[in-house]
Amino acid sequence: MNLEIKPEMSFEGMNEVLTKECPGYKIKLLKNLVAKFQYIQVEKSALVGIWIRIMEKKNIVKLINTMPSTLARIPLLGLVFTLILQGFMNASQSRVRLEVAEIFKKEYGTMEV
Repeated sequence: MNLEIKPEMSFEGMNEVLTKECPGYKIKLLKNLVAKFQYIQVEKSALVGIWIRIMEKKNIVKLINTMPSTLARIPLLGLVFTLILQGFMNASQSRVRLEVAEIFKKEYGTMEV
């Protein structure tokens, strides 16, 4: 899901808003060590969460379904197992993504692109 970026939307600000609005979730500001970009990880459980990226060139904030646990993403039992697991978790991840999107829409007055 893509949201229109607003000037007041920063990683620190979004991190603060989510920490306040989602007390049951683990909110972390992280940096990809290889590609050097920042992102926010919203973790409901080891298998259910989202990543939030600011893509300034495209003028969007991207909300991406993910499995926050690195171990869950590593295909220890094979790629097929990981894909099946992702399929089962997709609905729960989408609910978290929609919840975060609504918080941002309310807080920043942004809309879906």
